[in-house]
Amino acid sequence: MYQDLLQLQSYDFESPSVPTTDATEAYERDGVVSMRGAFSKEWIESLADGMEIAISDSLKRDTAFNISNPGEPGFFFYDTFMWQRISQFKEFVFESNVADIAANVMRSKGLIFYFDFMLVKEPGTSSKTPWHYDEAYWPI
Repeated sequence: MYQDLLQLQSYDFESPSVPTTDATEAYERDGVVSMRGAFSKEWIESLADGMEIAISDSLKRDTAFNISNPGEPGFFFYDTFMWQRISQFKEFVFESNVADIAANVMRSKGLIFYFDFMLVKEPGTSSKTPWHYDEAYWPI
């Protein structure tokens, strides 16, 4: 499975924030599409800084969980609602081109943003990802 992700075809953009028709068709067919280079180095660095804040402040919240096995290799962490308390996430959501890209690849006239979820699992982490279905994560 991991090898499949490494070989996932990446699609380009016709213009900034407008994926190619091939990218949109891949999303419709596969439910996922890779568009490397969609965001600037500055946005990526800003989000990385925000992730560090989320991880370092995790003991202060009941939305964050470190589910690594103590004493075993790797790190496995998740958190939610970062945009409500971490400026880097809020700026990315409301000031970057992420909404335009998402709307265009889904052929949607608009989007409703109501939830964010951050998952960090290092390669080689011994903790198994629990079986789950994503519907339970959406607070609607």
